[in-house]
Amino acid sequence: MREGAVERMIDEIVREAELVILLNMLDDPVEITYPTTNAQLFKCQRSSEGYSLSLTCSRNSLETASNPSSRPSEMPLYRDILECLISSDVVRFSNLKELKESINSQRGFGKQLHFSPDTNILYHRFFSNSGLVDTRDVILVDTIRNEIESSLNHKYTPEDITVMKSTTQYNRQLIDELVNRRTKKSRKAAYLAKKIESYDKSTENTEENDRVIAKTLGKFSKETNASVIMLSGDDSMIDLCEMEGLNYFHLKVPNEIDCNIGNVTGKQMRSLLFNLAGVLGFIKVNSVVALGEFKGKKDLEDLKLRFMNENAYNEFSRDLTTCRRLLELGIAQ
Repeated sequence: MREGAVERMIDEIVREAELVILLNMLDDPVEITYPTTNAQLFKCQRSSEGYSLSLTCSRNSLETASNPSSRPSEMPLYRDILECLISSDVVRFSNLKELKESINSQRGFGKQLHFSPDTNILYHRFFSNSGLVDTRDVILVDTIRNEIESSLNHKYTPEDITVMKSTTQYNRQLIDELVNRRTKKSRKAAYLAKKIESYDKSTENTEENDRVIAKTLGKFSKETNASVIMLSGDDSMIDLCEMEGLNYFHLKVPNEIDCNIGNVTGKQMRSLLFNLAGVLGFIKVNSVVALGEFKGKKDLEDLKLRFMNENAYNEFSRDLTTCRRLLELGIAQ
């Protein structure tokens, strides 16, 4: 919508699981776009296995859609799209089978086995998606925990909002939703690594670099007589692990995504929508805008759906009310 156009907007606050209602009512194909540039990100259609998903953007198309005079780091990047796909369990590490074999082999030695992820592995939600590791066996170096927690506190300044609005051609009113809200860096920490509090083991660490992380884990392993596997997709971190003699596994992160992603389940699809809206701030799903960041947001799990069509809203609201009443009665859908 260009500036000057006036439409009736109706908002509804939902949770991730309730996005299935939206997906069920939308006509094929479902197009996912970034509303302030109209850049198309994905397209999907219903299939016998859920949804057939295609990537419709590239590194070049995302760079071209960004206005260089705005805040480029706040615009959708190819890396953001890849991280959302991995964290939603749509795209997976290519060597999970080898990791499973390595874990089974090392458990045969009789030592207690711990796993320590780097920041990116947490962002990719490796533990919840892979199911290979019990979170009770996860340890976090304090540096990594602190890095993520410090990232939660970055918010847009009034200057940021002014610059972003002045360089936005479409749906400029969405930028107003970001006033005093989290920046993209902070949103990633909040949405993609939001469950680090469940990893209750930690190591003490007073410095902030990868070398000390490797040294700290090596020391922890010796002092506890336990085996620690560093999980990382970062080449430099792997090099340091080798230098320090630390046990590690190099998870292979894809650099490029096949445009024809293929079939995904309803759960993966709604997770992808939720993560995209959270990380990018907002997305558009056909005619409905999904805002992960918005004025007055109180709960991280809240997502705001903005309907431009009253009939569509009425249909969604009716089904949403029915589902919520059934859940209150203890009747699962």
